[in-house]
Amino acid sequence: EWRLSFVSEGCRELTGYAEEKFMGGLRYIDIVSPEYRKHLKDAWAQAALHKKKVNIEYVIVKAGGERIWVNEIGRYVPCENGGRGIMTSMVVDIHARKTRELEAEYLLNHDYLSGLFNRIYYEKELKRLDTSGKLPFSIMIGDINGLKMMNDALGHGAGDQVIKDTANLLKKCCRPEDIIGRIGGDEFAILLPGADLDVTEQVFRKFKSAIEEHNKTYSNDLMKINLSLGYATKDLPDISVDSVSM
Repeated sequence: EWRLSFVSEGCRELTGYAEEKFMGGLRYIDIVSPEYRKHLKDAWAQAALHKKKVNIEYVIVKAGGERIWVNEIGRYVPCENGGRGIMTSMVVDIHARKTRELEAEYLLNHDYLSGLFNRIYYEKELKRLDTSGKLPFSIMIGDINGLKMMNDALGHGAGDQVIKDTANLLKKCCRPEDIIGRIGGDEFAILLPGADLDVTEQVFRKFKSAIEEHNKTYSNDLMKINLSLGYATKDLPDISVDSVSM
């Protein structure tokens, strides 16, 4: 039932809750962030079933609302007379380490300037999608026209801003499942899983409208986004993905 029968001083420091709070009805599972609860319950269920240890990382929400990563190491102890067993475990604050790991993972897969996925990640996802056999899917390829001219005339800061603006518009117009990558200095690519030609054209029109609205906010033509964008759909298994993305 996830009720605590003992609360150490370390537990109070870690969670921010006094012993009386837990003894008064607050269950430990209640302070686990909702998206991790099932994962944690399943891990303990498997531990009880197979007499295995638990070693799992997840997020808890402290009394003040702060979210921190923790590592729980424990085991299930069955009752000798066949009654309800107990879970005994130690929970350790790993927030600093986990934050560093997530930052490193983010930098490994993302472009630092635009916040989009980088070319390595994009190509990995393209290969995964192509070999999954799930059709149709579409690809959009685009590049910013005149970026070098902009950098020469206004400085690289201006060019960087246009790249960021373009990335933000792409994220705003894409669907949640779409994968947007910056695959070169002025080049972008988008994977649209499950998108046929009609869906892709709808996304394309959203881009075009959003760019037009964005450009109205700039009087300097050099700062306006001039994005060449094309798209194609793979809807037959025999079509090469290279021919779709060229």
